[in-house]
Amino acid sequence: MKNKTIKNSIFNFIKTIATFLFPMITFSYISRVFLADGIGRINFAKSFIGIFSMIAMLGIRFYGIRECAKRRDDKDELSKTFSQLLVFNFISLLLAYIVLIVFVFFSKKTKGYITEIELYSVTMLISVISIEWLYIALEDYKYLAFRSIFIQAITLGAVFLFVRNKEDIYMYIVIQVLSSFVINALGLIHARKYVHFIPPKIGDVAVHLRPVLALFVVMMFIQIFTDINTVMLGYLANDTQVGLYSSAYKMSGVICSFISAITTVIMPRIAYEIENEDEATANRLLKHAIQFLLLVGIPLSVGTCIYSKNFILILSGEGIVKATPLSMVLSLRSFLSPINGMLLTHYLIQRNKDKEAIIITATAAGFNIIMNALTIPHLGAMGTSLSTVCAEVVEMIFIFIFVRKYLDIREVFSKGYQYLLCVLPVIVVAIGAKIFINNIVISVLVGAAIGGCIYFLLLYLIKNEYFLMGIELVKNMRKRDVA
Repeated sequence: MKNKTIKNSIFNFIKTIATFLFPMITFSYISRVFLADGIGRINFAKSFIGIFSMIAMLGIRFYGIRECAKRRDDKDELSKTFSQLLVFNFISLLLAYIVLIVFVFFSKKTKGYITEIELYSVTMLISVISIEWLYIALEDYKYLAFRSIFIQAITLGAVFLFVRNKEDIYMYIVIQVLSSFVINALGLIHARKYVHFIPPKIGDVAVHLRPVLALFVVMMFIQIFTDINTVMLGYLANDTQVGLYSSAYKMSGVICSFISAITTVIMPRIAYEIENEDEATANRLLKHAIQFLLLVGIPLSVGTCIYSKNFILILSGEGIVKATPLSMVLSLRSFLSPINGMLLTHYLIQRNKDKEAIIITATAAGFNIIMNALTIPHLGAMGTSLSTVCAEVVEMIFIFIFVRKYLDIREVFSKGYQYLLCVLPVIVVAIGAKIFINNIVISVLVGAAIGGCIYFLLLYLIKNEYFLMGIELVKNMRKRDVA
C-alpha cells in the first residue's frame, strides 16, 4: 500500500505541476499583455462566475470522493452512486444558471463585465461534467496527470499564438473555456473504464440531498477565501487592486498546491480505512501527511516571503511589482492553508463531521467578510491580503478545537520545532543571496539550491524520522520498480 501511495503522490504532484506551471507561464505572459487592470477584469469575472459554479457543484466534489471511495470495490454500487450524483449535479446546474441570470439582471456592477461573465458562465456547465472526484476516489492519478499535461501544453501554445495585445482579452477567455471543456469531456469518456451510467430514480437522487447540502455549506464558506475576496475588491476598490491581489494570491496558490499535492492522495485512503473501521491506520496516515506539510511547507513559505519581489518580477514584470508586499503577507497562507485543508477536508469531512466543518468554515468566512469590509476601503488589496491570512489563523484555531476530540494535536505536530530550527540557516542564506546577487533569477536559484541542501542535511543529521522515512520509502519504491 505504501508503494502505491508514493506512486499516486508522484503522479498527483506531476498533475499539480502541470495544472499550475503551465497557467503560471501563461499568467506571466498575459500579465505583461493585459497589465494590472486587464488582469483585474479577467479575475473579477472569473471569480464572480466561480461563486455560481460553486452553487452548480454544491458539495459534490468532497461528497463524491468520500462515497465513491467507500464503494470502489463494488462496480455496480459505484456505478449507481456515480449516476445518481451526475444527475443530481445537472439539477443543481439548472438552479445555478437561474440564480446567475437573476443576479446579473439586477446588479449594476456586472454590466461593465457582461461579455467576460457570459464567456466564463460556460464553465459552469463544464464543472458538472468534471468528474475528477471519481478518479480521486479510485486513485487513478496517472490518468489525471498525463491528461493535464497534454491539454495544458496545447492551451499554452494557443495563448502564445492568438493572444498578442490588450484587445485579445476575449480570445484568452475563449481559449481557457475550450481547454477546460476538452479536459473534462475526455474525463467523462474515460470514466466508462470504471463505471456505466444507470438511469436513477428521483428518490435515489434525493437521498443525497441532505449530505450534499451540508458539504455545499462548507464549500460555500471555503469559497469566500478565494472568489469572494476578489469580488469584494472589485466592488469596493478597482480593477488595478484586483489585479495586484490576484497576482499575489496566484503565487501563494501555487505554493499551497505544491505542498498539498502529495498529501491529497490520502483523502480516499482515509475514507476507505474509516469505512472499514480502521481508525489507527487513518490517524497514522494523517499524522504522516501533517509532518510532510510541516517539513516542506515551512521552508517554502519562508522562501516565498523572502523572494516575493523576485517572483513577481520574473512572472509578471514591472507592471505588477506593487504586488510584492501582498505576496509577502500571503506567503503565510502558503503554510496555513494546506494544514487547514488537510484537517478539515481530509479528516473531519471523511469522518462525516459535516456539522463541525460548517461551524469552522462559517466562523472563518464571517471573520473574513467583516475584516474585508473594514480594511478594503482604506488599504485596498493589502486589506484583503491581511484578511485572508487572519481568517486562515481563525480557521486553524477552530479546527484544533474540534479535532482534538479525535487526535492528539501535540503528537501530530510533535516534530514541528525541528523544521523551524533547521530553516533558520536557510533564511540567512536566502537573504544573503538576494543581497549579493543582482540577477533576480540566479539569486533565487542559488538561494534555493544552497538553502535546500543545508535544510535537508540538518534534518538528516538530527535524524528527523519523517525525512528518513521518506528516503527509505523512495529507496524501496525504486527497488520494486527495478525488480
